Amino acid sequence: MMKKSVSISLILALLCALLALPAQAAEKSAVSQARNGVVRILSVQPDGTANIGSGFAVGEAGKASSVFVTNQHVTAGALAVYILLDDEWNASPEPETSYQMDAEHSVRCDVIYETGGYPDYAILRAERVVTERIALPLMPAALAEPGEAIYALGFPGASDQVTNDYNASIDAVTVTTGTISRMAHMDQTDTDVIQIDATINHGNSGGPLITEEGYVIGLNTYGMEENIFLAVQVDYVINRLDDLVDIGTLHDFTYTRITDRQGSVSLLPTLLICLAVVAAAGGAAALILRRGKKAAVPASPTAGTNAFRRPEGTTGQSGAANTPSYPNPGPAYPKTSPADPFPKTAPADSIGKTMPAQALPQLRLVGTEGMFAGRRFALEGALRLGRLPDQNDLVFPADTTGVSGRHCVVRLTTGGATLTDLGSSFGTFLGDGTRLQPNQAVELKVGDSFTLGSQKQRFTLESKP
Repeated sequence: MMKKSVSISLILALLCALLALPAQAAEKSAVSQARNGVVRILSVQPDGTANIGSGFAVGEAGKASSVFVTNQHVTAGALAVYILLDDEWNASPEPETSYQMDAEHSVRCDVIYETGGYPDYAILRAERVVTERIALPLMPAALAEPGEAIYALGFPGASDQVTNDYNASIDAVTVTTGTISRMAHMDQTDTDVIQIDATINHGNSGGPLITEEGYVIGLNTYGMEENIFLAVQVDYVINRLDDLVDIGTLHDFTYTRITDRQGSVSLLPTLLICLAVVAAAGGAAALILRRGKKAAVPASPTAGTNAFRRPEGTTGQSGAANTPSYPNPGPAYPKTSPADPFPKTAPADSIGKTMPAQALPQLRLVGTEGMFAGRRFALEGALRLGRLPDQNDLVFPADTTGVSGRHCVVRLTTGGATLTDLGSSFGTFLGDGTRLQPNQAVELKVGDSFTLGSQKQRFTLESKP
């Protein structure tokens, strides 16, 4: 009788081990599948050099998308931004040709939203749907817990300065494992972050920080002294995506947002069930022994199988190579806080390390002709100019001749300011009459002026006294 009881326990333990294998495989598969959503980002700078970092696609999980997220310090001040698709891309180091990329191996993007530095993120829209990658699901950081396993995805790189040796294929995406140390708030940057022990380096900054289920909870961003690494919480991106949908910038755009984790496959619940069943089996065996001379009844194979049935809605197999299976994200996640404000301190440096805040220049925009003549506006982060009230800081009347809905933006930088035309119909012009190319930042110095559409709407950059 004792031998039979031991045999039953061994069989049950073996079944538990076999049942745990699909759960382990599913978790590994989710992390591996998430690599299909990661891209290299290349941003061409005004001096002809280029910065490089990582990013990831957002949209309906497992499907192709044209919307991507990265760190703002990767795209800051760029004349042009590209997604690199594979290892065959090529960029010339010559200033006049460095932004002429092969369309077969790269996709040009518009920066549709970026902060002035903090929180350090930017949202990009590619000029086509990038079928070579899949969108990753987003999950508010509050649903993750300290001690939980996380994975920092991105491309390796010792520097943000670009060379033609950087690989950009999915196979080149690295996965760095670690755990969540704590949820924290950086007072000097007014940013909610996730402190982790997984290494964040120059190459993987801007890439996704994911859970075992493949849910994005943060952006790999900062490397600090004493092996402290920080990811910007993805909640900022969630709120901003909602805003961009509301104002029509992202038309017909939907994305997967996880509101609970009950539907995800996890090894821990499986092991707990196994332990409970083994304990129950042990109790049953002890009861049989106490019955003395009564004949033992063999365990029913059917009953044993049902006892180890997977919970409904889960699976022990991974999805297809490019179509991972995600649980139902549930209803839309409610907004709990307004979208992030403009930064209060200096932007992070170009390699993603936290640095002491630098003193930003004290500048202001002065209206010299037109609607805002005689008025002064402090330049703190960015000032957007146009006719649409919900998309601009300086709003012109709807019937203003020559001014588009989203006309141009002036951004504060550590060296001064930049002016970018946002694809206006009638153009943005420098004081010497030069018309700006759309979506290409041009440096503004104190005393420089520019006009919107015609000479009737003129502004000048000044220093605060």
